[in-house]
Amino acid sequence: MLDTDESPDQEEIAAVLENQSGRIDQWKTRSIQSGLVFVLFVAMTSLFLAGMPLHSMWERIGKYFLLAAFPAMLWTLYCTLLLWGAYAQHREFKKMYSSEEK
Repeated sequence: MLDTDESPDQEEIAAVLENQSGRIDQWKTRSIQSGLVFVLFVAMTSLFLAGMPLHSMWERIGKYFLLAAFPAMLWTLYCTLLLWGAYAQHREFKKMYSSEEK
């Protein structure tokens, strides 16, 4: 964490930027993985809809794929919003301290 009483030196700025880049990479990976899981659940659920080959099994197992798709959607949304927040924080930090360096 930066000491807000004094202007941070270059080492502190570099450490914070490296930490933020790591967070962005972490949430980018999680967003992609959770998005793929969500798409997989939606694709599996679509096989059980009316007119599809497995529609006769909707009551037995199809509806559970739909129930699993909702938490996957929420997890994807959560990961994507944290990725966006990490990127916005990184951008603001770079904007603030790159203008002071010049």
